[in-house]
Amino acid sequence: MNAQHNPQIRDRSGSAGRGQSRTAALATRAELIAAANIVDVSVPAMSLPRLIRLSTAHYNELNPGKRAADFASDEAFMTRICVNYLRHACSGYDSHRDFIRQMASPKDRAEIGAVIKGRVLRSIANTYPMLIEEARRQARREDTPPHRKPLHGKGNSRR
Repeated sequence: MNAQHNPQIRDRSGSAGRGQSRTAALATRAELIAAANIVDVSVPAMSLPRLIRLSTAHYNELNPGKRAADFASDEAFMTRICVNYLRHACSGYDSHRDFIRQMASPKDRAEIGAVIKGRVLRSIANTYPMLIEEARRQARREDTPPHRKPLHGKGNSRR
């Protein structure tokens, strides 16, 4: 999604973000919620063994100091890392969410982020019915510090 080419999320001056203050919202709350409702939240369908293999490799790469995940790991843990992998590595969740939230006023960021998060988790649950309970659990969990680094932090936070 490119703000420069999408009139729904252009700032009030008609340009798409050149030199505007971070304190001024670049779009209205309604425009940002509309954008959050149209971004692509699909996740790829794959076999469960492949998903587990990719999820464990992803988790192990991000957490080299922790006990390695593998096919023998606890089922609840494996379910969590599968949903996390699909949300963070297989969808546009982080980039869409952070892009849209950076244009929102501080009071609207959580709500706008929740729209995208909920849509991605519904996509995961629809594509992988065996992950529905974990997707629901993660949907109830708020994405605010300390769970997620602030937008101004370096790099994307990955759980």
